Amino acid sequence: MKGRISSRGAQQGSTLPEIGRIKVGEKSQRGLPTSLDYFRATGNFANRFHNLFGDTPTELHVAFVSNNLAEVCNEQFEAWDKGKRWGYGDAETFTVWDSAGGSEGKGG
Repeated sequence: MKGRISSRGAQQGSTLPEIGRIKVGEKSQRGLPTSLDYFRATGNFANRFHNLFGDTPTELHVAFVSNNLAEVCNEQFEAWDKGKRWGYGDAETFTVWDSAGGSEGKGG
């Protein structure tokens, strides 16, 4: 049986590991998403981020380590419900998890 998430194939070139995420929102005490007016780091190196930029940075300078957009900008649409990802797509193909069949169904 296939898993929920599958790769599209081998990527060209070297890719960098993800060491954390920078977010602009969080969940409220009631579990609802709320927007922040600053950046919030998560992951194993969040403390280093906060040491460099403070607890509530409002501006970040970004530098890309490659000219290959596929390496530095992983962009896709996602559908989430109650903490589960039910589908994702790249503006051409959208893949939905089929809970009855246990496999992915693709739509165009």
